[in-house]
Amino acid sequence: MTGLSYGFYEFVGILAIIIGIFNVKDFIRYGGLGFVTEIPASLKKTLNGLLTTATSPVGAFTTGFAVCLIELPCTGGPYLYILGLMAEKATQAPAVPLLLYYNLIFILPLILITLLIYLGTASTKKMTHLRHKLTRPLHLTIGLTMIALGTATLLRLI
Repeated sequence: MTGLSYGFYEFVGILAIIIGIFNVKDFIRYGGLGFVTEIPASLKKTLNGLLTTATSPVGAFTTGFAVCLIELPCTGGPYLYILGLMAEKATQAPAVPLLLYYNLIFILPLILITLLIYLGTASTKKMTHLRHKLTRPLHLTIGLTMIALGTATLLRLI
């Protein structure tokens, strides 16, 4: 392992632990320390406004792009971790299943929610209620997972 890749590998492990700790903080005391590890309420209103105005494919693409940029600080931590792991182990296969697993966990729920709403099985109101109900447990799950991944990285288990 070269000096640069070793340093980046260590940085990614430490970053994962920090992100994990902040998520556990939001489970214990949501909004503690003056911030949450998700999109701020002020931006959520802006996003909702953008989402209701996207009625064409171009509008949907533009809105989706804007949403991705706004969500990047919230969702980018795990993604950055996986990319860092892949950069360090570019010639090794273990990083690719982790990236696929991350995408499965991140994208599959979105596809399922879209299908449930499209098929009329669930409403956006029900899904919003469920999201609010599960916010804190999700922070705990994400936090513990990120702490475990960061620790495994620093201990060279991954």
